[in-house]
Amino acid sequence: MLEYGHRALGLAFLLTLPGAGRPSQNNRQPDNRLLTGKLLYVAPMPEGMDQWIVQDLKAWNRYQVTANSEGVDFVMRTHVPEKPTRFVVRNGIPQPAKERKKPPAPSIEVVDWVSGRVIWEAEILDKKPKRDNEALTSGSHVQIRARGLAPNQLAGKVVRAFREYVEQLGEK
Repeated sequence: MLEYGHRALGLAFLLTLPGAGRPSQNNRQPDNRLLTGKLLYVAPMPEGMDQWIVQDLKAWNRYQVTANSEGVDFVMRTHVPEKPTRFVVRNGIPQPAKERKKPPAPSIEVVDWVSGRVIWEAEILDKKPKRDNEALTSGSHVQIRARGLAPNQLAGKVVRAFREYVEQLGEK
């Protein structure tokens, strides 16, 4: 009986370790939660792009788009990475370096509301769009070239890439 208790305690300890019982990030299976979830909240975004995304998502009719973030399956939000302050030493005194004019590349994420895990992400690049290749990569992480696009055009590209990913999941 004592031996069984030690084994159970050891197993319980192993399951509490980070990553225990889960596949590694490299060979993680695609998340089918996007196929079963129904409610989606679109958080406010710069330049009113959230309104264009809501309109495109409603036209798709895959998810019920709601104005309340509580209790939804997914949240679509904008994430702008923080720019670290760079310092240069002038006359022996560290001073902030001149900031680059180009802001950091934002991304649009679809997050599982319960776990807080990013399920899908579109990185917005400040590059001219190419006619033959709208999204640079497919899958749960895409890059979209957006220089010169109006908010409604960018929203259309984001929803199109998200829709393609969800439909790919449904085919598997």
